[in-house]
Amino acid sequence: LTVLAGQELPHGDISRYGVMDVHLDGGLEKVRAMVEKPAPGTEPSRLVAFGRYLYTREIFPALKSTRGNIKAGREFTQTDAINHLAKQGRVGVCRFVGKLLDVGTKSGYLHAIIEMALRRPEFHDDLLSFMREVLARKNGG
Repeated sequence: LTVLAGQELPHGDISRYGVMDVHLDGGLEKVRAMVEKPAPGTEPSRLVAFGRYLYTREIFPALKSTRGNIKAGREFTQTDAINHLAKQGRVGVCRFVGKLLDVGTKSGYLHAIIEMALRRPEFHDDLLSFMREVLARKNGG
C-alpha cells in the first residue's frame, strides 16, 4: 500500500497542494483520488498531501502507464500514478499530527526559519533581542 502523509488545513489557501478525497475501508483511511493544485472552491476536502509519500514498487508501472496522460505545458507529477493506484484501493493516508511549516512561499520560508531558530537555544535569545530592536525602530521607539 502506498501511503501519503496528509494534514487537514482548516483555513487558508489549499490550492498549492495535492488535495485528497478519502474514505474508510476496513478501518484504514484510503484515497479515492487526489487533485493536484485545485482551483479554489473545487477541492474535494481540506486534507492536503504535502509531499511525504511512502511508495511501494507498484509506483513504477503506475508511472509508466500514466505518462501518456501529460498534456502540453503540464509538468509530469506522480499524481496521475497515485490516482491510478487509488482506483485499485492501493493508496492510504497517514495523518500528520504537528505543525506544518510550508516553505513553498517566500513568507512561509521566512516563518519556518524564524520558528526553527527560536527553538534552538543558541539562537533564541539573540533572535528575540534582534526582533525587539527591529520592532522598536518600526514603531518609532
